[in-house]
Amino acid sequence: MTALNNAGQIAGSGEAVKDEESWSAGLVWPARSGAAAVPLQRFWPAGVPYDFWYPRDIDRAGRIVGTRDVTRLDTLTPTQWLPPYTNESEPGLLGEGTSGTFEAISPTTNVSVGTASDSHMVGPFPPETAPPEQAQIWPGTGPLLALPRLSPEGASQAYAVSDDQRVGGSAADAASTPRAVVWTCALRQAYQP
Repeated sequence: MTALNNAGQIAGSGEAVKDEESWSAGLVWPARSGAAAVPLQRFWPAGVPYDFWYPRDIDRAGRIVGTRDVTRLDTLTPTQWLPPYTNESEPGLLGEGTSGTFEAISPTTNVSVGTASDSHMVGPFPPETAPPEQAQIWPGTGPLLALPRLSPEGASQAYAVSDDQRVGGSAADAASTPRAVVWTCALRQAYQP
């Protein structure tokens, strides 16, 4: 279990093995005592153990954000599930990035944040040419947007977002020292790379 909203819904994930075949699913528990978990996406066929789902946050309306991890390609994809949780949506990746996450969703405005990165298997090649991680924000529609870095070559990550578009995370300064940061009015600062 990784998140709880004010309505009492809980988001998380689960993995199971049966007859030497495994599966993984994002899960949501309804806000009633004794209710069973509901899978957030269709189960993959048995014997396909490479994909994992990690819900990270749930808002007051029950919208859930998280990450799909395709381990055989070393890629992460930001993912959102909307009630009634019959399918998932993936808003894409930041710019030319090959990987990324969602870590948080605002309580009521459907703004999500996370971190864009690159896969060592998908590219770029050679891997050391990949840009550093970058904090990203998604207004709920359209493309993912980058949040400004503290220094041009400094990595940044986003982990929390409020309804008034304050985003909390970390970013490396010019001396490569990680700093706690808050982007205020984050969507006004955000840009397409």
